[in-house]
Amino acid sequence: MVWASKEPVTWEYLKTKSTGLKLQAVQIMPNEIYIPLAVIPTFDSAICFSDPVGQISGQRILIRLQKGLCPTSPLPALVVILPKPAPGKYEVVYDDNNAKQPVIGIVEIPN
Repeated sequence: MVWASKEPVTWEYLKTKSTGLKLQAVQIMPNEIYIPLAVIPTFDSAICFSDPVGQISGQRILIRLQKGLCPTSPLPALVVILPKPAPGKYEVVYDDNNAKQPVIGIVEIPN
């Protein structure tokens, strides 16, 4: 898959140019967690979202995306894969300091 260019997606862009960012059903595996994301552009159908990344910081999971002109090949699913954290509740937030890291969901890791 070849992208013309990519840049980080701000929370403001997600709020104004898409349906927003939504968590899908999280899968908890023995050693990893899979956090699927859904976002649909509403402003410009030529813009696609890609490269979801995340990190665990305390009781928070910080995630962020990239955007760019859509390539000609199909896009992979937007899934953040992280090492399974300790049991507990984790806020999933969008990693944008300008937007004060808005919460987009909660993930609970059972014992």
